[in-house]
Amino acid sequence: MSQLMNFIFRSRVAELFILLGLTLTGCNVRPAPADPVVDSLKLTHATGPLPDAAFKAQLSFAYQFPEIVGANRRLNVNLLVKNLSQINWPCGGQLDGKYKVQVGNRWLDNTGKPTEDAKGDLPYDLHPGDTAEVFLVITTPETPGSYTLEFDLVQEQVTWFRDQGSATLRVTLPVQ
Repeated sequence: MSQLMNFIFRSRVAELFILLGLTLTGCNVRPAPADPVVDSLKLTHATGPLPDAAFKAQLSFAYQFPEIVGANRRLNVNLLVKNLSQINWPCGGQLDGKYKVQVGNRWLDNTGKPTEDAKGDLPYDLHPGDTAEVFLVITTPETPGSYTLEFDLVQEQVTWFRDQGSATLRVTLPVQ
């Protein structure tokens, strides 16, 4: 049984046990109504590189981002990722991570030297025009100074979207 099918089966069994337990204890429980948006979400896996036309994205902050950050700190970042291409982006890749589409960040120091930091997963397949919120935990540089923080998408072991002409999200930040 595939991992996804196994997960769905275990989730449904757990849901049934919870409902049975609540019913036996006298709780009046009804399953949530069907949600057409959630029911239409797909969780597919890429089996090869995306076509060149797929590497078009728009990234923005889901919430206000700080203007100054402390050195060597962890920050929770929520980004909105929009698929500007006409190609579906699958949320998964191969078991070893190859071909998976993720959001990543890097820090560029004042000389432009990059340091890759963290990655976050797409929560579901993104169809053309779709937007999803992606969560990352990033770590600020250890050395205080002025840095450029850049967010981009990557298809693992294939290419960064920026290298195919897609715009990145960049902010200049003082690290104290």
